[in-house]
Amino acid sequence: MKSRTKNEKRVKATAGFSEPLFCIKGRAVRKGQENKTWAVIAGASPAQALERVERLRRELPGLPRREQLRAEFLRSGPVRDAPFYAGGYFSFLDEILDQFDAGELVCPFCGR
Repeated sequence: MKSRTKNEKRVKATAGFSEPLFCIKGRAVRKGQENKTWAVIAGASPAQALERVERLRRELPGLPRREQLRAEFLRSGPVRDAPFYAGGYFSFLDEILDQFDAGELVCPFCGR
């Protein structure tokens, strides 16, 4: 078991969801919006949510640099006006990458 320090708080699940959700917010370059919500991502902490949004950079065109993003805990749903990525999505991606690294998965186009 890991022991937690006094200052470390456990993040509770978002109301209506089985996991904590974080709004990834930042400045939209073209529109000049300061608090644009880029995505809603499940994660154990704000740091993990920011790490996961980096994996989605190609799916979110115009996403600012990581230093310009912040993760804010979403207290309750519903989730609207931004793409939503559950924790299961990232588990699926990890499984696919593990299979690919083990040589169990081949590309359907090139056969490698």
